[in-house]
Amino acid sequence: MTRSLSPRPRRRARIATAATFVVTVCLGLGVAATPPASSPATAAETGSAVTVAWAGGNDPAVQKYQVDHKKTLTDASGADAGGGHWDDFKNLKVAVSKTAGLRDEAIVVTATGMAPTSFWNSTETMPSNFLQLMQCWGDDPLAADFAETCQFGAWSAETGNDAAGEQIAKVLGSGAATRGGEELVDALPFRTVAGVKSKPEQINFKGSQRTITGTARFYSAANSNEEPIAYVGADGARTSFTVQTAGTQPYLGCGTPQRTRCWLVIVPRGVHSGERAHDDPTALTCFPPVRGGRPHGQQTLAQLGSPVDPDCGFFDNRLVVPLDFAPPTSGCAAGAPESRLVGSELLAEAMGSWQRGLCASVGTAYSLTTSSGGVTRDQLLTGRATAAVTANPVTADTVGEANRALVDDARVRYAPVANAALTVSFVMSKVEQIGDRPPRIVVSRDIKITPRLLAKALTQSYNYDVPWLDGRPRVLPLPANPLLLAGGRDVADPEWFALGNPAPLDHPGHFVVTGPQGEDATQALWRYIQADADAAAFLRGEPDPWGTRINPYFLPAGHPDAKGGGLAYDLSRDPIDTVPRADQTRFPEATTPAEEEELKTRYRGLQVDSVGMMPYSESLTANAARIARTDTKFTNQWDPAKDNGAASPTGGWVPVLPHIGGNRFTMGPTDAASAARFALDSAALPLPLAARTSKDDVASARTWVAPTATSIGNAARTLTGSDPETLPQIDPRTVGADAYPLTVPLYAAVNVAGPALDTAQRARLTEFLAYVETTGNRPGFAPGDLPEGFAPLTDSQRAQNAAARERITNEVPAETVPPSSGGAVPPSRPAAPSAVAAPAAAVPATLPATATSTAGAAPAAAAAAAPSSGAQPVLGGALIAGMAGLIAAPFLLRRRTLGG
Repeated sequence: MTRSLSPRPRRRARIATAATFVVTVCLGLGVAATPPASSPATAAETGSAVTVAWAGGNDPAVQKYQVDHKKTLTDASGADAGGGHWDDFKNLKVAVSKTAGLRDEAIVVTATGMAPTSFWNSTETMPSNFLQLMQCWGDDPLAADFAETCQFGAWSAETGNDAAGEQIAKVLGSGAATRGGEELVDALPFRTVAGVKSKPEQINFKGSQRTITGTARFYSAANSNEEPIAYVGADGARTSFTVQTAGTQPYLGCGTPQRTRCWLVIVPRGVHSGERAHDDPTALTCFPPVRGGRPHGQQTLAQLGSPVDPDCGFFDNRLVVPLDFAPPTSGCAAGAPESRLVGSELLAEAMGSWQRGLCASVGTAYSLTTSSGGVTRDQLLTGRATAAVTANPVTADTVGEANRALVDDARVRYAPVANAALTVSFVMSKVEQIGDRPPRIVVSRDIKITPRLLAKALTQSYNYDVPWLDGRPRVLPLPANPLLLAGGRDVADPEWFALGNPAPLDHPGHFVVTGPQGEDATQALWRYIQADADAAAFLRGEPDPWGTRINPYFLPAGHPDAKGGGLAYDLSRDPIDTVPRADQTRFPEATTPAEEEELKTRYRGLQVDSVGMMPYSESLTANAARIARTDTKFTNQWDPAKDNGAASPTGGWVPVLPHIGGNRFTMGPTDAASAARFALDSAALPLPLAARTSKDDVASARTWVAPTATSIGNAARTLTGSDPETLPQIDPRTVGADAYPLTVPLYAAVNVAGPALDTAQRARLTEFLAYVETTGNRPGFAPGDLPEGFAPLTDSQRAQNAAARERITNEVPAETVPPSSGGAVPPSRPAAPSAVAAPAAAVPATLPATATSTAGAAPAAAAAAAPSSGAQPVLGGALIAGMAGLIAAPFLLRRRTLGG
């Protein structure tokens, strides 16, 4: 699929297939996560950090938006007239790491001066002393109806979604996550930026009528960025909050030319009742329907009532932080010359920064349309693009079969543009509480991952990565293998703990991946794994020291243990640029007449395969957002009340919802720049070893390197002296002890013999490359700088860039296409395949039998190469992907264009 990042506004496109909806957004996804200790957004880095004290005395530019909480004092002696809330929050200060130049990204929120979170009873439910965070769009944060503009209430126990209601009820009880109101009939409405209000609705839920707030038409627990509970530890609270632009959440409308400012609202919850003062102390209005409120001023511990319910006083305690969004356009003047590049999404974050600097300095609108490596190289050869950003050279082995004959006639020059890196990033935290002591929020930021652990995760070699039905006893398909990569010691991979890694939490965490389209970055990941003796042996079918073996569906055809016919390629040595979902298991299985009848009657004949159970992310950026929000989209639960649009519910498969509170764990590959954007931690990786390790030295025998600007730059420096006429690449086996092995240098490839490269285009390309080599090579956070997640070009790379610019300027082909032709592809040359990959619904659960995903593979051919699915319908890459798209549409990131 092709992703476009464009500095000019585009009409929002809605693309539908028979089985799925894909929603195009502009610059990212909303998430929530626990940030790393060294968050990319700090006061020194952004210059827009804000600290707000609850008791007042703030900078006038911020104080003017705050409720005057001092009014809750009756006299100078400090007597509390706010129902105990002055005593709860008088020392509270909240710091927000970044408030300007925002797009869809994570900002870090910290709080001090509150008592630690405590729980009301021994079952650890209904806490006191915590924070609730939400994004609001209203014009005046002091207006009486401002709460109507706040996105909150998606985790209500009355949503009609059992999973959402049960999860929040276990933590907060039913009231503190709602929009308030008695039985939700008079719940506070949500008002969209267009002025449309939610209203209560009646639904048929498991055979009975239930009232819901009606906010689900605007947002749900699957795509709201609200934080219903942020725990406070002994040293305060720290969480991240992902702001949403209009592209992600149109009902908020933030970041449009009409609304560049929105608001982060933090509602603290203490130990006192939210009941307002009444002449009649028995007239409790806060938190009906069970009349669980307490009279004004009483200490209740458990916080009953909604933070936005006007009958409660909790919203009066709010802190408001202005959020100023980046302009949605590049700043280029209308009619400015345009220049389009195609290629690797690894450059997307840098290109997003460079665009504004280029528009300001040279007045040209440069665009980057990201797509798979094979597609971009094909476009370069056929003249459909004048420059391709690539990590791999343009050779007969890296282009589509139809265009291999064009390679010999091409004269491709490579100019280094950036040093990027592929990372294995994660969110890992848990809440621990012993007895009545305050909870301890344990955040794990330093973990290690071996190439063999990556090989296990990518080959569905853990039992919970093979399709299984929630609630049904199961026979382990891989009885000798662990249930999970990481988790409790009784279920996780022993290799995980042999590296000194922590037990993240008791419930399953998951490894989420991109696909199914091919990527140069994914090929770099496989190349790294294959370079390690432990991982290569595992991929060949040999057990690890603890007896874990590869899922036999991933063995090559001809291997004696291969299952399902085996793959047509060998993962231990052949080049591959995608993550296969080769396991052919489906659930529910029907191996007996009784199970067949159950499949038809209870489950309507719908089965889930590997893609359906754990859908792909459509890009590395989307995977980063998904990890940060712990949104695995793991689908193995049947909801008998799921309505498919008919008059009555008929049931369907539903994904688990993102984890809330402090218990989070999700991991997967992304790029260093996206990891920084979404405040993710990244694992340290070892340099590949030529010799096998044992249980005892699996960690000590290795050299571990974390992805930093220094280690990425050190890897890039190993390319010094490389032939500038070729495309130098990192060898993870030889980078050195202080170099990050998954560093990926990126190059602008220009075919100087290309038919569409005219004089004006040559000038614009050299102008772009000169900017990249100078101003754009300066690390920083201002528009035009090299953003976090990249290392500057080395001196050798800058010299190669300059040499390439000279060749692009001077090497003119004997015959060129007249400017009037618009750079069209000559009819005698084969046309390049479409840059838009097949939608996820058309991708089979098991990839076609090919060593790499070729650029020109047609969806029909891919489907034909997949194993037969049999007569029973499979709810996998088709219906499940569609369902996930409908549930989390604002969080689906398609490939996009950055530029004109």
